Amino acid sequence: MAELGDFFALALRRLQRIRDGLSPRNGSSQMLPLLDHAHLVQQTAQIIDETCTYGHPFGWGFASPRPAATGLHQDAVGVVDRLSRARGELLGYLPQGTGVSEPRTALGRELGDAAGDAARLLRVGRDLVAAHFGPDGQPWSIFGPLLDRLEARRYLLGRIAEVARHLSPVVGDLADHAQSGTRWRLNQARRYLEKADLLGQHAARGATGYMASLPTTARGTPAPFDAPPRLWHLAQLSFRLQHDILTPSGDPDAPALSGSDLFLLTRPLAISHLAAAGMLGAADQHPDVGPASTSLAEAAQAWHHAARVWHRIADLDGPGVPRVAPGMSAQRSDPFQKLPQPRVHPAVANARTLADYLARQHTDAGSAGPRESSTGLNSDGGRLKALVTALRPVPASACALAERTPDLLAALRSRLASEVEGTAATGGALGRAGRGQLLELHRAYRTAAHTSANADRRLDCLAASIGASQARSALVAAMEFRHTVQPQPGLGQGVSRNI
Repeated sequence: MAELGDFFALALRRLQRIRDGLSPRNGSSQMLPLLDHAHLVQQTAQIIDETCTYGHPFGWGFASPRPAATGLHQDAVGVVDRLSRARGELLGYLPQGTGVSEPRTALGRELGDAAGDAARLLRVGRDLVAAHFGPDGQPWSIFGPLLDRLEARRYLLGRIAEVARHLSPVVGDLADHAQSGTRWRLNQARRYLEKADLLGQHAARGATGYMASLPTTARGTPAPFDAPPRLWHLAQLSFRLQHDILTPSGDPDAPALSGSDLFLLTRPLAISHLAAAGMLGAADQHPDVGPASTSLAEAAQAWHHAARVWHRIADLDGPGVPRVAPGMSAQRSDPFQKLPQPRVHPAVANARTLADYLARQHTDAGSAGPRESSTGLNSDGGRLKALVTALRPVPASACALAERTPDLLAALRSRLASEVEGTAATGGALGRAGRGQLLELHRAYRTAAHTSANADRRLDCLAASIGASQARSALVAAMEFRHTVQPQPGLGQGVSRNI
């Protein structure tokens, strides 16, 4: 799953690579030719330009009419102003009226590629933030309101300052490689970057870490260049399931979560937990892997049991199905095999896709040698971290669904039907699901919630022991913010929440 913090981290890694290539302290005494030097200066100006655009949705640039309503806004405008001045000095250093050619030496190409990568990574991260806002500048995704909070903006301002901090010594080294008569512009650019860093660090105090996990939206964002593609795809599928379960659909015509959807979600969730347990168990010999894998397998059994409990219960609110009035029964031949299929919730399709992908990856990993798995899980500890990060939304989202199911069942109770006992010989009759059947459903989901929560805690402990990210996700923060600060008026319990 591509997240905002990943793009910043990878961009800063490229800037460090440039610093290492230019600094004589690292054993490099090679001077850049004039044309290569000019190309790198131009690329550095492009990096600053991409960094400045992070403030556009919030009115931190000069083109926005938004007023400076807070001290943080004024500080942010000051940071962007100094970055813009640094960019102006870099562009002023370049020869006027002539284009900058591509680098000609190996060092120039290496440093130019790193600078180009940094600019592209920052651009994609900027697009990730902008994708959570509509054309009118208003938030359209569930994460949009988070971006209007001061602590979230402090996070962005802090990352902008961090880019300036990494760029400052790069520009200083470029000044050392420049001709003495023109290097004053580069030194002035370096001073502006230092001021932007200091002001940004001061303004960013109190930033929250959850913004690092701001994810892609349904519009799509490319994964960072350094990511194992299969694991990024797995993480993206896991996030989509979590998003569909925890948040309202962006499609106004999408159906609410029905009893049929609850049943259809049980088997994919069981398969996903079981495949995740197998993948994790085969990935590494770390001592905390075993308990995490076992807890996922136990959760798989609980979800399989929930599926079995649903076997003789149906939600009759599908298209073309006559509703059964409370306290009455309807005669139907072969009642559960000929019910029309209602339109399923998007979470069902995503759960099936995730289960199929996890099962295929588990099969591929099992059929390959320890160092030949198609996912490359055993190649180094970094892959285990990526796997744990990718798998954590599976039990977390399953637990959230199981915890909400009792409210959903209460709202759906008048629609849930079962075959009336003793009528099978005469073709079967449908009546309201009995109290005992509903209690069994409640117990099954309570067990599923407990086992999935335990698996989530075990994965959290594993993440801590191997150094993987444990930061609270932006999705969790967004849901907490949505339910505590912006409750929707007129909503009742259960299905009316339209999770």
